[in-house]
Amino acid sequence: MLNTEQYKLNAEQALKKLMDGNKRFVNFERQTPILSAEERKKLIHKQSPYAIVITCSDSRVSPEIICDCGLGEIFVIRVAAGALSENMLGSIEYAVLALGVELILMLGHDNCGVMEAILHDQADMSEDIQKLCNHVSRHFTKEQKATLTSSEGVRYVTEQDVKLLESIPVLKEKIEQGKLQVVGAHYNFHTNEIELL
Repeated sequence: MLNTEQYKLNAEQALKKLMDGNKRFVNFERQTPILSAEERKKLIHKQSPYAIVITCSDSRVSPEIICDCGLGEIFVIRVAAGALSENMLGSIEYAVLALGVELILMLGHDNCGVMEAILHDQADMSEDIQKLCNHVSRHFTKEQKATLTSSEGVRYVTEQDVKLLESIPVLKEKIEQGKLQVVGAHYNFHTNEIELL
């Protein structure tokens, strides 16, 4: 029977659970069961996720699958390129303050289309895609744009967004209290492994 209290983990335990799940995914040993009707009912009135995962909207990067997680386990925030913006902060702070989550995993990945567009100055983009690219590219110098690979660019942006999250007063206070950890990571398409940064 599903017990939502089992998901109350500290940051270290939560990160281990995610990484263990990724190892199972890599080795074709996924264990997450399909919840019964009764177990699903328990999730109607309460959620107790043990981690926040912020990642790209890319269809090949589904945190629930690559970390072998089930319903109610992780609080997922997705946007193209994992482009952290002000309008996402409310969701992050809600999960930390209201749900008591102690781990934020900022997860980049290989072959990001937005990063390719940024580094190769693709001109055939809509106004909204251009805004997204401009928002992400604020992290780069001209030299970085000229020399970084797509994967290196994603890793760099992930690291910068981890620093940004750690500087937000509400989150910084939790970090200083030992009640929150922000971790950068990268999903490798070739190995299917999540690599911690």
